[in-house]
Amino acid sequence: MTRTSVKPTGFSLTSPVPQAIDLLTASGIAVPAAVQAVRYDPCLCLLLDFPEAASALLEAPGGFKITDDPAITWIASQRAKGVRLALNDGRGDGLVIHTSGAWSSVRYALTETQILDQLMPAALAILNRCGITHIPARAELKKWKYSLPTITVPESCVVLDTRLPLILAGDAFGNRPRVEGAWCSGIAAALTLDRMPLQHGGHNRNS
Repeated sequence: MTRTSVKPTGFSLTSPVPQAIDLLTASGIAVPAAVQAVRYDPCLCLLLDFPEAASALLEAPGGFKITDDPAITWIASQRAKGVRLALNDGRGDGLVIHTSGAWSSVRYALTETQILDQLMPAALAILNRCGITHIPARAELKKWKYSLPTITVPESCVVLDTRLPLILAGDAFGNRPRVEGAWCSGIAAALTLDRMPLQHGGHNRNS
């Protein structure tokens, strides 16, 4: 078997900032104050399974933001988004429901049963508003501790003072949270690394 070795010229770290800080601190790497100040809201996510649904339960575009409910902020159809085809050969539908950061923060430490006892009535009320009369066959709770950055870093990425370039990036960088923010931050990190000239087998961060 042929072995291939690769000599890195830099690294990027895109995990949630609290997890990145734990790793960097354990490695003896200083973390800038702006990065240490990052904060997140959690999200309690409810997955509802409707295996007998003949079509998508929500009309196009298949996902809706909810602004007038104290608990629920988002509902989306897996089938309308094309996810159901990959998961279950296109049969039935699954609904993904997100709760607000404030609602999730207060209840995050509760047991799954306690959370579902409070969340299911709110979810069924939203389904009724959407004209969905199907009863879900199964409900599953997901807990995302680092869901939405609420205090972010203005820069799109941050280069740390290490022997080889180590660049922090992700949805908490660049003041553009969510998926597009993470994408833009990753591109910024890649471009930053690419622009650093090679020096002594690595990159010169300060050039």
